[in-house]
Amino acid sequence: MAVKSKPGNLPFGKYQLIERLGRGGMAEVWKARIAGPGGFSKTLIVKRILPHLCEHPGFVEMFVAEARHSARLDHPAIVQVFELGDVDGEYFLAMEYVRGRDLASVLTAHTLSGTRPPPGLGAAVAREVARALAYAHTLRDDDGRELRLIHRDISPSNIMLSFDGAVKLLDFGIAKALGPTDEAATQTGSLKGKLAYMAPEQVQSGEVDEQTDLFSLGVVLYEALTGTRLFKGSTDAQTIDLVREARVSAPSLVNPEVPPELDRICLKVLAQKPEERYERAADLERELGEVTHELRWGNERIAAHLRTLFGAAPAESVGMPPRAALEEPVNPTPSASAASAGELVPSRSGGGSARGSRRLLYAGSAAALAIAASLLVYLKVARHESAAPATTPAPVAVAHDEAPPTVWIQVGSKPSAAEVFVGAETSPRGRTPLKLSLPRDDQPVQLTLRAAGRASATVEVTPSANSSVDLPLPALPPNAAGARAVKHPPPPRPPPPHPAIVKPKPKSAPDLVGGQTVDPFR
Repeated sequence: MAVKSKPGNLPFGKYQLIERLGRGGMAEVWKARIAGPGGFSKTLIVKRILPHLCEHPGFVEMFVAEARHSARLDHPAIVQVFELGDVDGEYFLAMEYVRGRDLASVLTAHTLSGTRPPPGLGAAVAREVARALAYAHTLRDDDGRELRLIHRDISPSNIMLSFDGAVKLLDFGIAKALGPTDEAATQTGSLKGKLAYMAPEQVQSGEVDEQTDLFSLGVVLYEALTGTRLFKGSTDAQTIDLVREARVSAPSLVNPEVPPELDRICLKVLAQKPEERYERAADLERELGEVTHELRWGNERIAAHLRTLFGAAPAESVGMPPRAALEEPVNPTPSASAASAGELVPSRSGGGSARGSRRLLYAGSAAALAIAASLLVYLKVARHESAAPATTPAPVAVAHDEAPPTVWIQVGSKPSAAEVFVGAETSPRGRTPLKLSLPRDDQPVQLTLRAAGRASATVEVTPSANSSVDLPLPALPPNAAGARAVKHPPPPRPPPPHPAIVKPKPKSAPDLVGGQTVDPFR
């Protein structure tokens, strides 16, 4: 199933559908245009709910309720929903069109070019998302009651960077209102979002609040600072275990350019216990604002950075899936109790993947599926979709069925802070807990963990897929090699030489001690 259709001009109510940008298990995303008198024309995005879902009363009720909340959001850092309507019983959303790239595409571009994102970029993007969350978390209805809208799906693929340098948070379509007046929006029992970006309490109980959004933003911040995944395991079970443990090392251990203040902010927002994180998104926004001011990062530098990565903004963007490592939504079925209203969910049968469509929910831009000419990114899910090359020099093609060039090994130890050595290397890669990047290979690699006063541990891992190891380091006995040095009494002094072999000095050569003449044999 192709992600993009050929350009057309399909009437749909008052809109003209120009090009289908994606289709998933729940909706289609179209680039559209609306015309008016005097040559007025506006490009936007229309997301059409699939007809068979429109016949499901429970789904329609949930979709309308959550779309109603999304339509209330009016903030420069949130993609705007213009209209909720239906054409002949087919429900749709009309949304803002953003020309740019999602953050996942930006991080992929850095990975494939062998560079790390500048710390100022991650700080600036996270600050704008924190601004958006601070607004949504404190939004009130017309009667002044707090709605407490929770996004529940903060991830790099839901953050758009426009070619003008703006940062836009997408996909409030699975937002949850925690206000007491909306019972339908407070139902629990299903996980919505992406496992690798959930908070520990979210994967354990399914409960969400402002703190879960902030933790998810912390994961995004870590990945934007380091260019590496944080909690992505080779299976969903491994990912859930990594999220539950929430063992995070300072980003500067991976990217030495990260300043200490960003280390502190990132570790605080990623604390395992909610009470140890920031209390409000506004607090996180304020501290990130101070860092971005010191690093001199803002909209202009974001725009310049996109031009550096992708060249000048094309007149029309081409389709592109974000990083291959991005995972499926947790609920791949459109049931009213488990599926997200308005969310594009990939089908597990048939041709190409709908994951690219998922990236375009609210940005809806063809830009959300685009990449530099030097990059052709694959998407490894249950199915694969194609990516169209653009126009920058030195293209690097990645085959659709080719595995990612690197894998991640989550290395832990008991106790933590053990040095991690790879193979015969004499310098450690870092200290546990450590997210270790290794070239993908079918040959085993030896990892050695060392800590003072502890027995070293060695394990062989085959870096053919993402995995994790956690090794105990038992304490050494007091006299064992490698243990702390023990002070011993000095050895006894040797006995004096035998008198028979001592030749006395002649008295004509006395020793002077303290001005006195001393005879050593007296």
